[in-house]
Amino acid sequence: MSEQRWFKLASSMGELVRKVAGLKIRLLPLQGDASQPLAPALDFGLPGPAYERLRRVHYRNKEPYCLIEIHLDKKIFDSDPQGGSSAPVVPQLAARKEVTIAHAR
Repeated sequence: MSEQRWFKLASSMGELVRKVAGLKIRLLPLQGDASQPLAPALDFGLPGPAYERLRRVHYRNKEPYCLIEIHLDKKIFDSDPQGGSSAPVVPQLAARKEVTIAHAR
Protein backbone atom coordinates (compact mmCIF):
# COMPACT_ATOMS: atom_id res chain seq x y z
CA MET A 1 0.00 0.00 0.00
CA SER A 2 1.26 3.48 -0.79
CA GLU A 3 2.60 5.41 2.22
CA GLN A 4 0.30 8.25 1.14
CA ARG A 5 -2.74 5.97 1.58
CA TRP A 6 -1.87 4.27 4.85
CA PHE A 7 -5.22 5.00 6.54
CA LYS A 8 -8.10 2.93 5.21
CA LEU A 9 -11.48 4.14 6.41
CA ALA A 10 -13.14 1.67 8.76
CA SER A 11 -16.38 0.00 7.70
CA SER A 12 -17.71 -0.66 11.22
CA MET A 13 -17.75 1.15 14.55
CA GLY A 14 -15.60 -1.54 16.20
CA GLU A 15 -12.99 -1.29 13.47
CA LEU A 16 -12.98 2.51 13.71
CA VAL A 17 -12.47 2.35 17.48
CA ARG A 18 -9.47 0.03 17.04
CA LYS A 19 -7.92 2.12 14.26
CA VAL A 20 -8.06 5.47 16.03
CA ALA A 21 -7.37 4.37 19.62
CA GLY A 22 -3.61 4.91 19.38
CA LEU A 23 -3.59 8.15 17.39
CA LYS A 24 -1.66 11.10 18.75
CA ILE A 25 -3.52 14.39 18.78
CA ARG A 26 -2.84 18.05 19.46
CA LEU A 27 -5.63 20.37 20.52
CA LEU A 28 -5.70 23.68 18.62
CA PRO A 29 -7.02 26.96 19.97
CA LEU A 30 -10.39 28.11 18.70
CA GLN A 31 -11.18 31.61 17.55
CA GLY A 32 -14.51 33.25 18.15
CA ASP A 33 -17.19 32.12 20.55
CA ALA A 34 -16.93 28.35 21.02
CA SER A 35 -20.08 28.35 23.15
CA GLN A 36 -22.44 29.32 20.34
CA PRO A 37 -25.36 26.90 19.93
CA LEU A 38 -24.80 24.10 17.46
CA ALA A 39 -27.13 24.12 14.51
CA PRO A 40 -25.81 21.32 12.32
CA ALA A 41 -27.27 20.33 9.00
CA LEU A 42 -28.32 16.87 10.14
CA ASP A 43 -30.99 14.74 8.60
CA PHE A 44 -31.50 12.84 11.87
CA GLY A 45 -32.09 13.61 15.55
CA LEU A 46 -32.16 16.95 17.30
CA PRO A 47 -29.19 19.01 18.49
CA GLY A 48 -28.55 18.96 22.24
CA PRO A 49 -28.67 22.11 24.37
CA ALA A 50 -24.88 22.69 24.55
CA TYR A 51 -21.68 21.40 22.97
CA GLU A 52 -17.94 21.67 23.56
CA ARG A 53 -16.19 22.50 20.30
CA LEU A 54 -12.74 20.97 19.82
CA ARG A 55 -10.33 21.43 16.92
CA ARG A 56 -7.50 18.93 16.64
CA VAL A 57 -4.66 17.78 14.47
CA HIS A 58 -3.99 14.04 14.22
CA TYR A 59 -0.43 12.80 13.74
CA ARG A 60 1.24 9.70 12.39
CA ASN A 61 4.99 9.31 12.85
CA LYS A 62 5.13 12.91 14.10
CA GLU A 63 3.65 14.16 10.81
CA PRO A 64 0.25 15.92 10.79
CA TYR A 65 -2.25 14.30 8.43
CA CYS A 66 -5.75 15.26 9.58
CA LEU A 67 -7.49 18.37 10.89
CA ILE A 68 -10.83 17.69 12.56
CA GLU A 69 -13.43 19.66 14.43
CA ILE A 70 -15.62 17.92 16.99
CA HIS A 71 -18.82 19.12 18.59
CA LEU A 72 -19.14 16.96 21.71
CA ASP A 73 -22.18 17.08 23.98
CA LYS A 74 -21.21 19.41 26.85
CA LYS A 75 -22.41 16.97 29.55
CA ILE A 76 -20.20 14.22 28.11
CA PHE A 77 -17.19 16.54 27.77
CA ASP A 78 -17.61 17.94 31.29
CA SER A 79 -17.59 14.43 32.77
CA ASP A 80 -13.96 13.98 31.57
CA PRO A 81 -12.52 17.22 30.15
CA GLN A 82 -8.92 15.94 30.25
CA GLY A 83 -9.82 12.83 28.26
CA GLY A 84 -11.81 14.85 25.76
CA SER A 85 -8.88 17.17 25.22
CA SER A 86 -6.01 14.71 25.06
CA ALA A 87 -7.12 11.50 23.34
CA PRO A 88 -9.24 10.38 20.38
CA VAL A 89 -12.93 10.79 21.21
CA VAL A 90 -14.37 7.78 19.36
CA PRO A 91 -12.81 5.09 21.61
CA GLN A 92 -13.81 7.06 24.70
CA LEU A 93 -17.43 7.29 23.58
CA ALA A 94 -17.54 3.63 22.59
CA ALA A 95 -16.31 2.62 26.07
CA ARG A 96 -19.08 4.53 27.88
CA LYS A 97 -22.13 2.37 28.58
CA GLU A 98 -24.35 5.43 29.11
CA VAL A 99 -23.58 6.77 25.61
CA THR A 100 -25.48 5.47 22.60
CA ILE A 101 -24.17 6.38 19.18
CA ALA A 102 -27.20 6.22 16.94
CA HIS A 103 -25.66 7.78 13.83
CA ALA A 104 -22.35 9.31 12.80
CA ARG A 105 -20.79 10.86 9.74
